[in-house]
Amino acid sequence: MGKKAPIESIVRHYRTTVLGGISTLVEFNQNLEGYNFRDYSIFKRKLDRTQVREYSAMELYDKVKGDKFFYISTGGGVVFSGGNTCLYGDFIKEFRCVCGESWYLTLETSLNLDLDTIKDLVDVVDNFIVDVEDVNHLVDKSCEGKDSQNVLDDLKWLVSTVGKKRVSVRMMKSLDFDSANKIDAGKSILKELGVERVYDYENLRAS
Repeated sequence: MGKKAPIESIVRHYRTTVLGGISTLVEFNQNLEGYNFRDYSIFKRKLDRTQVREYSAMELYDKVKGDKFFYISTGGGVVFSGGNTCLYGDFIKEFRCVCGESWYLTLETSLNLDLDTIKDLVDVVDNFIVDVEDVNHLVDKSCEGKDSQNVLDDLKWLVSTVGKKRVSVRMMKSLDFDSANKIDAGKSILKELGVERVYDYENLRAS
């Protein structure tokens, strides 16, 4: 049995604008104490680890395989989300070995990590959804927070490596100082990087 991963929630029949098929959302939980959440309640709730359970890849497969008919018939599968999902690359690779090639695996990630971690998954994951948690960082270097250049460089590499159809970007609106003009400017920057599939955060929520 391989290494287990902390999973916060498993949501069946998960559908989004960018994913055509019926999938199951598997949300990892990470210890995010000390992270600057500002007013994002969707992230603050991740500090509550009372509902977290440790799963092996086989245990997760046994949990979600009941919907495999929907995955195969609709082009769906499993969507891995929650924090920096790439940190669980070994778990995801093991899960691929267990579930086989007929399920689509999708990774939601911030790309805010070492590029080698992403490289290990490009042959394992079918689709990448990249979170840009504050679009202002793309167009205003004076904004509070880390410079986004590393993320943009990694995003450009990812698109050029796996192709435009396998990469989507989810733009999360800032609650503090966002504006329609800055959202449009951020989308223009992403287009220059070769990203064709750009969505506002609300467009990718489960229906």
